Amino acid sequence: MLRLHSRKGFGGSKTAFGTHLFLEGLNHIASYQDFQYSDDSLMTHIKILQEDYERLSVYSAEWKISQRRAAHRIFMNAYIIRFGADIHEL
Repeated sequence: MLRLHSRKGFGGSKTAFGTHLFLEGLNHIASYQDFQYSDDSLMTHIKILQEDYERLSVYSAEWKISQRRAAHRIFMNAYIIRFGADIHEL
């Protein structure tokens, strides 16, 4: 799904789309629902500024989880808000 959405307006770059969606979630969501997370080979990268990385680190510490898992949580919340996906579909 990420690849499909990235082709619609992000020039096919999963990194650009993932970064955009992550930042949308980081900057516009106040409460984050938790999601099942597995650290496997299916991932995408994001490119964020130092100040955004520091905000991610605060959430990671607050939730007592890895930064990767915290980024996943923020991203998934933004994805659901943006695309209206049912949590059970993910």
